[in-house]
Amino acid sequence: MLPAFGSGANSWPDHEHERLSKALLNRQHLVTRPLSRVCATGDHRRGLILGIGMVEGEALERQGRRLAEGIREFVGQQR
Repeated sequence: MLPAFGSGANSWPDHEHERLSKALLNRQHLVTRPLSRVCATGDHRRGLILGIGMVEGEALERQGRRLAEGIREFVGQQR
């Protein structure tokens, strides 16, 4: 779930998570993966696998803002 964007993202079809993942890569140069790709059969969790690695301090904060900006942009385009 993306708490900052409400629980609606969990109910998105898997292809929407794929589209968001591609948009984040193309627009923000951030790599994410849809959670549905890695769940075992019968595991119905949805969302994105998010993480920021190998950065700290101000860089971590900056990358978090980029991620949030990219998600907000994508969600805004879906309305």
